[in-house]
Amino acid sequence: MTDEKGGTVIKPDWNKTRPIFTEDVFATIYSQLGIDWNKKIVNTPSGCFFQYLEPTSGTAFFDPAEISVLFA
Repeated sequence: MTDEKGGTVIKPDWNKTRPIFTEDVFATIYSQLGIDWNKKIVNTPSGCFFQYLEPTSGTAFFDPAEISVLFA
């Protein structure tokens, strides 16, 4: 939640103690489309596994979360 002008965050409503990363946005989009973004697909023709969210934020940790609470 921000002030009237949108210049200052009054209440963040984000339950993590870190900034929002690209993975969080993608997790939210997948969730809204009904896709289980935690799922790993292992039976691919190439034999490699596929995961919907790959680490792209350049952080040492990878704990994506949905940010849909920010759009309620």
